[in-house]
Amino acid sequence: MTCSGDKPYFDGEGCVADESACCHCRPYCYEGDQYKKVEDPTDCRKFFYCLDENEIPSIPGECKDGEHFDLHAGDCSNTAPCMTLCRNVVDENGCIDPYTCQETGFFPKCKTQCLKSFYHCVDVNDDYAPTETCSDDLVFNPDTLQCTKNESCPYSHQYVPLGPVPA
Repeated sequence: MTCSGDKPYFDGEGCVADESACCHCRPYCYEGDQYKKVEDPTDCRKFFYCLDENEIPSIPGECKDGEHFDLHAGDCSNTAPCMTLCRNVVDENGCIDPYTCQETGFFPKCKTQCLKSFYHCVDVNDDYAPTETCSDDLVFNPDTLQCTKNESCPYSHQYVPLGPVPA
């Protein structure tokens, strides 16, 4: 099945607009995977434990520092390359974690939230972008890609009119 237009992502049943529902970016325990580890498609350093076959696993695991999950061996290895299948997947909250650098610059952790932390890519060869933090009382504006005062960030607060709106 091919999805297109305003609903480009397949969630396992139909086409949807929400990228986080995309089933190819979710772990899955196929037949024969019972009691095995399967890769986390969004992070080469993580995996999931399969308790049953033909299900989406829910028990996560993480490799030691310096190791990646080896898809062929089904376990962590310090010689396995980082093989992240789905990069920069936006979750249901509009956030991305981890973030893979595809260009240099500053990038929001969440596209519709003003947070103190953000990603800073200085090298496109980095597997994962380091997290930086805005100084003092500033937050990162995902629209301007700069640290700014919380009051000036469009996602920090909701505007509530205090009286009738003039016609």
